Amino acid sequence: MRELQRVLNDEKRLFYSDLSEYKNSLEGLEVQRAFESGNIDDIVEALDKYYYCRNVLNKFTYNNIDDLEAFQKQDKDMATLLHDLD
Repeated sequence: MRELQRVLNDEKRLFYSDLSEYKNSLEGLEVQRAFESGNIDDIVEALDKYYYCRNVLNKFTYNNIDDLEAFQKQDKDMATLLHDLD
């Protein structure tokens, strides 16, 4: 059980450190709901779909193009901020 909790914590850390563009996609929102539910089967299913979209298809789905553009801007602003801090 401790190993499962460690893996779950690692997955949460990786997911919540990802780009806003990805986390706020419909697939990313599904992962967030699964994490909140705590249901391991739902988490595994949502993460499988998320990583398939991220790493295989390189494409996520969004409610609309405005959402996608807003999340991309948020990521760009964060990158600029981090660059300026460096």
